[in-house]
Order: sequence, then C-alpha cells, then structure tokens
Amino acid sequence: MKSTEVYRIINKIIFPELKSAGFKKTKSGMLGFYKQLKDHYLVVWFQCAQGGFDAYAGSKFAFEVQISKTNDIGAPSVFRERIPFFLTVDDLAKVLEFENKVKGKLRLPPNTHYIFGIDENIQRWYKKKF
Repeated sequence: MKSTEVYRIINKIIFPELKSAGFKKTKSGMLGFYKQLKDHYLVVWFQCAQGGFDAYAGSKFAFEVQISKTNDIGAPSVFRERIPFFLTVDDLAKVLEFENKVKGKLRLPPNTHYIFGIDENIQRWYKKKF
C-alpha cells in the first residue's frame, strides 16, 4: 500500500470532522489540515514512514501538530509536537498495549522472502519489527 492510499483512507475518516470544525486541506505531499487562529495557523498532519508499507511488517506514520505564521507543514513554528505530547501516562499505556497487540499478530514472512537473502544486519533490523 502506497502512502497516497494510506492518506486517502485517513482523509476519508477524519476530514469530515475537521472540515466541520473549520479546517482546510494543506497543499503538500503529506496529508495535512489547517485552521487560521487570528495571526497564526493551527496545522495538523500525517507523515507516512519512508519505507512504505510492508505486507508482513506493516508500516508507521506520525501525527504532528504545529502553530505557525503560515499554513505550511513543517514551517518554523511557535509550537510543534507529535501526538504523544498530548497524551497522559494512562493514554500512552493504552497505546502501547494496542501496539503490542497489533505486533503480536504479525508473522515473519516465509523463508523464501527476499529479506532472508540479503545482509544479516538488515535481516536483524527487519526482524525487530516483529
């Protein structure tokens, strides 16, 4: 699954709610939204991992929030944080529990998978995803 498809799915889920709260879409390769707040902008966006989606190991994405003078993703800002900043210790524990459940369902690819024919360091890095 390419990042554009991940963005399409996320957009379908969250944009209606953000739009009703006054947000507009950013113009970027990443999926982002902004809302003007007097002389600043509240900008939120998703960034898919550069490695793309792996059929066995899945993928990752980040969610960031910024307050800046422009509505550009990643612009110099007066505030910029990723989602863990906003979570309580209990929230983070629930996220970790959920993440571990998902990871527990992942299965290593078969021995014929290309990853097992390349450098052992890369294989170790890949296996850490499980």
